[in-house]
Amino acid sequence: MKKIMVIDDSDSMLQIMKALLEKLGYEAMLFTDTSSALLFLKAGINLPYLILADIIMPKMDGYSFCRAVKKIPAIQLIPVIFVTSLGSDWDKKHAKECGASGFITKPVDAEKLQETLKTFSW
Repeated sequence: MKKIMVIDDSDSMLQIMKALLEKLGYEAMLFTDTSSALLFLKAGINLPYLILADIIMPKMDGYSFCRAVKKIPAIQLIPVIFVTSLGSDWDKKHAKECGASGFITKPVDAEKLQETLKTFSW
């Protein structure tokens, strides 16, 4: 089963994403902050094939997290997709500049999520 890392500081959002991902046949790896998620990724063990991250996070926002991931050769190819309540053109442009592979706005539509995940299936 493919593992997908989900990073969000809202426990209810993590549970929603976990349920959606499991229904689609994925295993969700849940993290409540970007710092611990980055430490996990740097360890290089049991890596996810894709990361779904919120942008508005305490301490390190999603943009900074994505830039950090893209600077580490061992994990830089893991796609980062933002799942956020932000949706302005500036946010989408900034996401691309940070190296994000996709952008999904909340509330998350199950069909949109499935279509996005199919794009990165291999």
